[in-house]
Amino acid sequence: MFARLKRVAAHVGVLRATLLAVATIAAPADAEAPATDRYNPVAPAKLTLAHARMTAAQGGQRIHVTIPSSSGRDSYGDTIAYRWNTRVDGGPRCQPGALPSVGNVTAGTVIDTPLPMPAKGWCRGDYSVELQALVTLVSFDCEHDPFPGCDRTGIVEQSVGRAGFQVGSEPRPICHQRGDARRCWYPPTYRSPARWIVTAPLNDLLGPHGATEDAEPYFMRAFRHDRALKDRWETDDNTFYGWPRNRGEALRMVKIVDRVLRTGPYHGQR
Repeated sequence: MFARLKRVAAHVGVLRATLLAVATIAAPADAEAPATDRYNPVAPAKLTLAHARMTAAQGGQRIHVTIPSSSGRDSYGDTIAYRWNTRVDGGPRCQPGALPSVGNVTAGTVIDTPLPMPAKGWCRGDYSVELQALVTLVSFDCEHDPFPGCDRTGIVEQSVGRAGFQVGSEPRPICHQRGDARRCWYPPTYRSPARWIVTAPLNDLLGPHGATEDAEPYFMRAFRHDRALKDRWETDDNTFYGWPRNRGEALRMVKIVDRVLRTGPYHGQR
């Protein structure tokens, strides 16, 4: 899981482009809505934002959503309450202002409200707004009839609607190439620390038809004695991904990766 999350960070630009194409994260209108049950009693709602991309000093962001179910007791005898989730990384400096309370609302209520900008402006990066339902179960038995996340509180958290927007652009990395291995340094922001990424295509090892997992033994042998780097890489989709923690590790990793690729059975055959 650690490696997967890091690899996604390396390709955050691609993911952001996808988010910007559609400002809402909701099912298409012609898709069949998921069935509700006791532990997910609230039907999904389409939550939209006025802007998919903003500048750091830009105001005017607005939220629009229709409440799908009334708060209070539902047909199961459980209690539904709503809340907003707008928290982001970056500490108090980057947090949006407070939104109006949704503690006591009825089905069909239309909420169209501004999302207050942080006092010193938005921080560069991705923001999201989520409407959550908190379902307090009147009775439950985690031992014999467990539900996801079952604990002694008997509270189920359900995501009802969510949308995201981007402020500014991804910091431009500084990259250097060694053979086919590429190391990049991404500058820090309020939202994230500086980071190093090493990538390389695996064609020299796999040829035109090899499976990505066939490359792993090469790198396992190459990194087996390097305690700092041996667990900070993975291969996926015909590509090597590495996450060194500093410049020294990045230089060492790219040197090792380049050496492995140059000794590959298909090196020079492209």
